[in-house]
Amino acid sequence: AKTMPFSNISVKISGGVSIALTIARNDSTEIFKQWILQHSVNDSSELPSEKFLMDAIGLALLPGKHTMKILAFDVNNSHRTDSLFFELKIPDFPFDKIAMSEIELCSNIIEATSEQEKLSPFFKGKNLVYPNPNEMYGENMPVLFYYVECYNLLHNASLQNYTLVTSVFNTIKEEIIHKEKNKFRSVNDAVEIGTVNISRLKSGSYTFVITYRDSLTSAQTARKFFVYNPSQGMDSAMVNINTTTTNEYEIMSNEA
Repeated sequence: AKTMPFSNISVKISGGVSIALTIARNDSTEIFKQWILQHSVNDSSELPSEKFLMDAIGLALLPGKHTMKILAFDVNNSHRTDSLFFELKIPDFPFDKIAMSEIELCSNIIEATSEQEKLSPFFKGKNLVYPNPNEMYGENMPVLFYYVECYNLLHNASLQNYTLVTSVFNTIKEEIIHKEKNKFRSVNDAVEIGTVNISRLKSGSYTFVITYRDSLTSAQTARKFFVYNPSQGMDSAMVNINTTTTNEYEIMSNEA
């Protein structure tokens, strides 16, 4: 008997999430987009117990209040579904004074080195900017990366230099991290990226603040984030916090 030949074809295991995004204003749909976020592995041994998938999409919206709805379901099982619905406020940035964007909290920021990387949905400017959507740092992510944009730097600029201050405050507004960086004013709109080492922060809720400052004017932007550092214990400022106004992370036990 002859041996039957077999071709060496690898078959990947594939999963995916179908996402439908709707943005409306005054009950009128402005944008509707639908796409599939896929993930594949070579075989079942590579399947993780849980997998966080991220995607990014850029949309142009007018300043003002909008509503956003996101519906997602498993492409292999339509009964596995979830949705989000929330208000989306687009700021109207001024053109006649210094202004700052919201802070994007990130898990990593690296320079893109290939044309393929520049096609990534996370490519921004010259970097790959990977967001951290759950805003949680600590034991498994000891470094907070951030991305922020500064606008109108050359408007009425009589000074060449300015200062960017990065601060971290705890729940009772004590400043526990403070860094200053002197910058040279060369372009009207500038990107600022950087890191904050939070490995020594205790578990709790914090506010990250970036302040633009020169002798004539100032601007500020802020973003809340959370730390889970069981080896450092719980931040004592959390003990008397009003749990009716806190995020779910703030009142969880270390085990949770």
